[in-house]
Amino acid sequence: MTAENILPRYLSLERFAKVTGYPMDQAYHNIEDGKWMQGELFTIDDEGQIMIDMQAYYDTVENSGSE
Repeated sequence: MTAENILPRYLSLERFAKVTGYPMDQAYHNIEDGKWMQGELFTIDDEGQIMIDMQAYYDTVENSGSE
């Protein structure tokens, strides 16, 4: 694996949408509607920017069919 393939743990909402293909507006609605919880799937940085926790996102995706 090359350094170009390694993502940081936290991505801005915009970068998250570009990397995953997940619609940015849908991600924002998931946050607004409380489907994605602060401290679990995202955090807000010192400048007020939403940062998606990629590790938590991948865990959610991998476990979504196991319920």
